[in-house]
Amino acid sequence: MAAIIAALAGTLGLVVGREQKTAEFRQAWLDALRAECAALVAQVHLMAHVPQGGASAVDRRTESIVAFRISEAAIRRRLSRDFEESRSAIVFLAQLSERVARGDLTSESLTPIAERFIQSIQKISKKEWRKIKSGGVASFVTLILIFICLILSFWFSSRSSTNAQASAPSGAPPYSAPAARA
Repeated sequence: MAAIIAALAGTLGLVVGREQKTAEFRQAWLDALRAECAALVAQVHLMAHVPQGGASAVDRRTESIVAFRISEAAIRRRLSRDFEESRSAIVFLAQLSERVARGDLTSESLTPIAERFIQSIQKISKKEWRKIKSGGVASFVTLILIFICLILSFWFSSRSSTNAQASAPSGAPPYSAPAARA
């Protein structure tokens, strides 16, 4: 009985540990995505609000475009076309990228797309946060199965001790030590 309980506790520990590690990786992925999106949107706003003319304005705009492209590449690497939420973010990211490539860097051109991009990233963040908060399905299922196994093991244990007592002769203890040899 003790071995069964120890094995169940060990299994639960393994599953919960694995789920915890997965949640940590998922949280790190989400934090990095948020940081890259914030950097990208900041560069979009910088590009849209850099005054026209002058060498310093061109330099600042060029720096913003380079930073935008770096953030864009990092975000594309994190998003997957397999998921609907990611696809909409990728579409808005492509629209921003196209406008930057054309040199259409006005606030009227970039801000609405950046806002829709932010909304799509918020949907991804909300979905991922729910996954992190709820934990894994495996932990829940494992916990239920272990609970059922413990109940069954206690039930079988109580039945076997009741059967042993019922089969013992009346008046005799259920267990007697062997007689000492002379």
